[in-house]
Amino acid sequence: MIEQTRLAEDARKAEKYSLAVRLYRESLAATPDDPSLLAGMAYCLYQLGKKQDATTTCKTALAANSSLALAHVVLAYVYQDDSEISESRRESTTALALDPDSAEVLYCNGILREIDGNFDGAIQYLERAAEINPEMYLAHYNLLYCYERKSNRKRIEQEIRVLFRLRPTFWNFIRLLSMTFSTNRVLLAAFMLVPFLMVFVHNKLLVIPHLFLVALYLASAILAFLIRQPKMVWRNVGMAVFLAITDVILLSVTT
Repeated sequence: MIEQTRLAEDARKAEKYSLAVRLYRESLAATPDDPSLLAGMAYCLYQLGKKQDATTTCKTALAANSSLALAHVVLAYVYQDDSEISESRRESTTALALDPDSAEVLYCNGILREIDGNFDGAIQYLERAAEINPEMYLAHYNLLYCYERKSNRKRIEQEIRVLFRLRPTFWNFIRLLSMTFSTNRVLLAAFMLVPFLMVFVHNKLLVIPHLFLVALYLASAILAFLIRQPKMVWRNVGMAVFLAITDVILLSVTT
C-alpha cells in the first residue's frame, strides 16, 4: 500500500486527478481511516469539479487530523467559491503555516492573491510553487496571467514556452506562434510585406502569408475571448480584418 500511496501522490502532483482519485481509493480500501489519504483525495475531487464530495471528504480528514495542510487548501477553495472570503483566507494561511514548502499550498495562496488583484504577491507564491514542482502546469498558467498584468515581457515569453512544453495543445501552440511573431519583427515584416509583391509579379500564391496571419489573429482572438481579455479580442480581430481587406484589394489588382 505504501507504493500505491506514493503513486497516488505522484499522480496528484502531476495534475492527473482522475488517476489519483482511483489510486487513493485503492489505498483507502486497505486503510480506510487514513486522514492524509482522504485529504489528498479531497484535493483531487475538488480539482475535478466534485465540490460536494471534496468538502465531505475533506471534513472527514480534518476531523481525524486538523494538521493536514492539503485539507485546509480544499476548504480555502470551497469558501472562496461560496464567497466566504475571510474564511477562505484563514484556511489558506493555516495551510501555509502547516506546510510552507508544499507546491499545492503555495499555489493556493498565490491564486487567492491573484483573485484579490495582488499580482506581486501572487507571483511570489506561484514562482515558489513552480520552483518546487516545475511540472505544475496551473502554476505556470497563472504566472503567465500575472506577468501579463505586470507587462513583464521576458517572463511572459518564458512561461509560454513552458506551457507548450508541458502541454503541447492547440491553444498553447497558438500562444507560441503569436509570441514568435510578436517578438521577431523581421519575420512579421516578411509575412506582412511579401503579399504586396503581387502588384508586380501577379502571383496570387503570394497572398498565403497574409492568410496565415489572418488565421493566427482570429485564433488568437478566440483564445483571448476564452480567457476573458476583451482588449486582445478586438485587437486581434482588427488585425485580421485589416489583412483580409488588404488581401481583397491586392487580389483585385492582380486580376
